[in-house]
Amino acid sequence: MDRGDIVYQDKKLLWYSIIGFIFVSIAGVLLHFAYDWTGNNPFVGLFAAVNESTWEHMKLLFFPMLVFQAFQCLKLKDTYPGIFCGGLYATIISTFSIPVLFYGYQAILGETNAVVNISIFFISVLIGMIWNYLLATRAEGNCRFIIFLTILLIMGFFFFTSHPPKGILFQEPYANTCGI
Repeated sequence: MDRGDIVYQDKKLLWYSIIGFIFVSIAGVLLHFAYDWTGNNPFVGLFAAVNESTWEHMKLLFFPMLVFQAFQCLKLKDTYPGIFCGGLYATIISTFSIPVLFYGYQAILGETNAVVNISIFFISVLIGMIWNYLLATRAEGNCRFIIFLTILLIMGFFFFTSHPPKGILFQEPYANTCGI
C-alpha cells in the first residue's frame, strides 16, 4: 500500500466520521422528543429519553452511535481491521463523556445552563467521532471486554429506564431550567 492509498483511506474514514457526527446529532435530538411524540410508548422509551435525567440523555447518544457504528463497520471492516472494537470503545467513551462534562462543569460553576447542557451532547458526539477516527486504524484485538461492556450498558439502559435507582445520575437535575 503506498502513501496515496493511505491518504485516500484516511479521507474516507474522515468523511464517515463527519457523516456519523451529523447522523448521531440529528438522531439524538429526535430521540429527545420521540417518547413524548409517541404518547409515551414503552418500547420507544427503551431507546429515547423518558425524562430529563442525565442517564436518559446518555441514551440519546449511545443508541444512534451504536447504529452508526454497525453501518460503518459493514462498510469499512475490510479497510480498517480495528473498526469494530474501536467503534464500540468510541461509543462508550462518548456516552460517558456526557455525565463527566455535565457534572464537571456543574461542580465548578455550581449551577446549570441550558445552552451548555445542550452543547455537552454535541461535544460528546464530537468526542466519540474523534475516538472513532483514531481507534479505527488500530489493529483488531480482543474485543470481549468492550462487547461485554456494551451489552451490559444496553441491559442497564433497558432496565433502569423503568426501574431507576436513587442516585444523581437518575434524577432530573434541570428539568425546570433546561427550556426543552
